[in-house]
This record gives sequence, structure tokens and C-alpha cells, in this order.
Amino acid sequence: MQLHFESHPECRPSNLATATSNQDANVLPASQDVSSGLPHEEMPDSWQDEFFSPNDASFPVGTPAGSSNQWEAILRGPSDFNGNAPYPPSTDGLGDSRLIDQHQAFLARNNRGAFFMTDAHKVQTSLRAILHKFNAPLYAFDEIQKWAHDSARLVKYNFADQKLPSLQSYTQSVFQRFDLHGIKPKLISLTLPVEHCKVDIVIHDVRQMVYSMLNNPSLMEDDNILFTADDPFAPPPVSCPVLGDINTGSRYREAYDSLDIRPGVDVPCTLLFFIDKTHTNTYSNLCLDPVTFTLGIFKRNLRNQPRAWRTLGYIPNQAQHGTKALNKAIDFQAMVGVIIKDVDGLNDNGGIRWNFNYKGKEYNVVFKFTDLFITGIPKVATRLPPTTSPELMLFVLVGYAMFLLKVLGTLMKIVGR
Repeated sequence: MQLHFESHPECRPSNLATATSNQDANVLPASQDVSSGLPHEEMPDSWQDEFFSPNDASFPVGTPAGSSNQWEAILRGPSDFNGNAPYPPSTDGLGDSRLIDQHQAFLARNNRGAFFMTDAHKVQTSLRAILHKFNAPLYAFDEIQKWAHDSARLVKYNFADQKLPSLQSYTQSVFQRFDLHGIKPKLISLTLPVEHCKVDIVIHDVRQMVYSMLNNPSLMEDDNILFTADDPFAPPPVSCPVLGDINTGSRYREAYDSLDIRPGVDVPCTLLFFIDKTHTNTYSNLCLDPVTFTLGIFKRNLRNQPRAWRTLGYIPNQAQHGTKALNKAIDFQAMVGVIIKDVDGLNDNGGIRWNFNYKGKEYNVVFKFTDLFITGIPKVATRLPPTTSPELMLFVLVGYAMFLLKVLGTLMKIVGR
């Protein structure tokens, strides 16, 4: 047996370059001659004594003192847990006895049985088996143990005395505790106007989604709320030389003016939508377009967090619904229209009454809603139905016109040549 501490060309594939320093090796064509970058001369016999120092703390426990060849001592066999010397090889000609000697020493240390397990070992091994069963990441082992330890020590949760709920019953208790029954999804069947096929669209009640945000104390904290001059009834500035959050933009002022706000009563609550495609399989041929939204009364730092967003519905995969882009766009508009059709109803009866505490003062207000903007990938924005935002559709049409003019100018240049 030989151990190589150098990267010799004969010890590696001909097309694999040796990694020097901390850089990764590069795979090169087999025909290209690559030098290893390391010396290949024979190592002197004294290299072991230079590599290992008798006082080296990293030197393996159990090496015989005064050994003239420390590396050979390492290869001789493992030391026992008490730091004794490795098991010497047998010289009686009846076979190598090092493994059976090691086994007998192992049995001697474990007087309760060769495979006796403490209660802690049993619990930890069971947890490890659960992680393996569900292909969970191994770092979850430490996290779960810490969770169990903190549950028992900090909140005095006794697992033995508790009737452990199933996931379904736990979910029902959470829905009951936080009044979330209204956000349960429902299916709406729609016959697509172009492809004439029936699709099921998953939607959520927009009022209940708004309620789930307004009723969440972690979202409605003072530091998360965006009001002009810290006054819920203060109008946004007519113009602002320095742009800040969304309430300093001209679009926000236009939305405010469109709501017919009653001073001291109404508070504008704009809706910010986001539509983007997500993939549900490895090969990216099964897709969904979630239609999500958040409230404009939240500051940007909160809007950047997923917990501040709610999903109104899902546009199902269109891969099997024809191939023409125009047909898909029309069907896309029809499905978006089903999902957002109840948004305008938020202002029925003048808006939604609500009370909240802000900066130590109790407010009783009426929230009035309007869409502020819709973000997403460009091709999604061009598919949105005209009823969503006339300003947005005008922007899209202007963009198309500018694109056509650019194409026309390019063609004229080509013809002129």
C-alpha cells in the first residue's frame, strides 16, 4: 500500500489539471499537455520526522513513544478509547487477530451489550430516521432538538402529558384562534372565451384577505404603518421634490383624488398587486400565475416581506390551452377578471369601517380602496384586462406604439440603403 502526498500525473486522469493553492481544478481536453504544478522528485526518508513532531498536539493518540516511524504506527491500527497503543499484528501464523482484538475490547467497554443504546441514543436515532424517511436536510436535526429542549425548558411543555394533535386538528385550531376561516380557498369554474375549455380557478375572498392583514397585530404595528405626517387623515403632498415611499408619488396623489375622501372620516388604502409565473415541477412545463396583493398603508420595509402579502387566486397552467399568444392573452384576461372581480366591491356602502391604535391614539375610520399599481414581468402586464386600470392600459398602448415606430424607422433605414 502506498500513500501519495503529491499530485503526480500518473495518479490522475490525463485531462484533469492539478489544483494549486485554493483554486479548483479545470477539466481540459485530453490532447492538451498539463503540468501538475508540483514537484515530483522522490521525498527524502526523513520527511516523516519533519512532518510529525513528537510534541504535535494533532498527532494521533496511542502512538508508541519513541517510534522511529510514526506514519507506520498510524497505519498499524486504531487505538482504543483509553489512549492505549494500537493492537499489534498477530505473529502466530493463525491469521490477523487485530480486528477480533478490537472487537473484544469493544465488548469489554460495553458491559451492557454490544449494541446497548441509552434512552438519549434511542430518541436521537429515531429522529435521524424520521429525517431520512422524508429526505429532510440534516441540519434540521439540531434545530428540532433545540425546539424540543426549549419547549420543555422555557414553556414547560410536557409532551408525555399532552394529547398530541394531528396536523389537521392543529390547522383547524389555528384557523379558529386567529379567525381565518374566511380565507379558505374555493374553486370557480370558467369556460375560456377562446379555447372553449373549462378550467377551475382557485380564488380567495378579497374582503377576508384584507381582514387577515388588518386583524394581524404584528402587521399593524406603528413602525409598519405609512401615513403622511403620521396622520391617518392627512392628504398626500401635491408634489414632492424628493421621492420617498409610495405616498410621495404622483400616482398616489391621483388615486387619492379619485376616492372622494371625507376629511376626518375616510382613509385611503391603496392596493398593490403583483403577478408573476411560478413553476410547480422540475421541467418548468407546469406553471401557475399567483395574483397577490398588499396594502398601501404598509411601509416599504414591511411590503418587502412575504408575510405582508396575500394571494387572491391562481391562474392555472396554459400550456395545454392552445399555442397562439393572442388566444392565450385573451384567456389570461378572462381568468384575471374572475380573480379580481370582487376588488371593486370593497368600496360598497362607502368603504370598510375599522378601528386601530396608532401612536397611542385610537382611530375610528373608513378605509377606501383603489388599485395603485400592478407589478410583474412585462408580458404579464400586457395581458391585464382593461377594467383593471385605464392608466395602465394606456401605458401599454403607448409602449406598443413606440415599439412599432422604432421597427418602422429601422425598416426605412434598411430600405434607404
